Amino acid sequence: MSNTGIRKDITRAIQNAPLPSATATRLIQLISQTEYDLDEVLAVIKMDTGMTSHILRVVNSAAFNLLKPVNTIDRAIVYIGAWEVLEIGLMNLSSFFRDKKLTGYQAEARDLWRHDLRTAIAARELTRRSSLEIYPELAFTAGLLHDIGKIVLSDFFPLAASRQASDLIQQQGADFIIQEKKLLGINHAEAGAELAAIWKLPGSLQAAIHHHHHPSRADQIYKPLVFLIHLADILAMMDGYGSGVDILQYSLDPSYLDYYNFSSDEIGLVQFKVEEEFQKMEAKIGTG
Repeated sequence: MSNTGIRKDITRAIQNAPLPSATATRLIQLISQTEYDLDEVLAVIKMDTGMTSHILRVVNSAAFNLLKPVNTIDRAIVYIGAWEVLEIGLMNLSSFFRDKKLTGYQAEARDLWRHDLRTAIAARELTRRSSLEIYPELAFTAGLLHDIGKIVLSDFFPLAASRQASDLIQQQGADFIIQEKKLLGINHAEAGAELAAIWKLPGSLQAAIHHHHHPSRADQIYKPLVFLIHLADILAMMDGYGSGVDILQYSLDPSYLDYYNFSSDEIGLVQFKVEEEFQKMEAKIGTG
């Protein structure tokens, strides 16, 4: 099949991708606002029986080891705190691809999810250490969703049958994302952005998904968030958590220093915190 033919099939796959639930969409829209009301966010979660059930399963799991069972979101908030409940709800956003095996990228089940979760945690921790005003919850969500384009492209990417793309990279030293474009007529960041637009995700998240490998191309208003996800994505790969054959096959944009000038000690602390939080979250979500 020609490059053009593959591109048309990918467009159809993007258009036919299932939409997130109404609750997930509303939750994303709320936390993407400049200022949001935590009570309103929690009210949205309470109205969704599926998300509520998921949160309660996690809260009542061995990961929390509560003395008494929790049977309502309000009681969960009392025991573990509103922010913890929100975080579990946000992690539920990635449930649609958690166990998906990305054959095209030679990634096993949960490889993508683990990479995205570590990117999300890193983005949240970097935000907390930055003077720029980005809500940690928005950074976390952007980290979780930044690679959604790979879910679509995996079935079209020929890596499962050959090493054509990786051979090209080794010969030319180019970013993997450039080779994706050559092979398929679109790369995973562009595919993810098209998917995010169809889902009507906020502009900030669309930008983070679209430009996370080339953050300098983002609109100025979104650059602080996009550079944050760019850096967090690289940190996740440096820690050995990629989403397949493309691990560490991307360039770090040095312009991130215009927004985030973290010392090596600060980066080390972030990586330590990511490992600690990742183990906790994986234990929670594994039981949810």
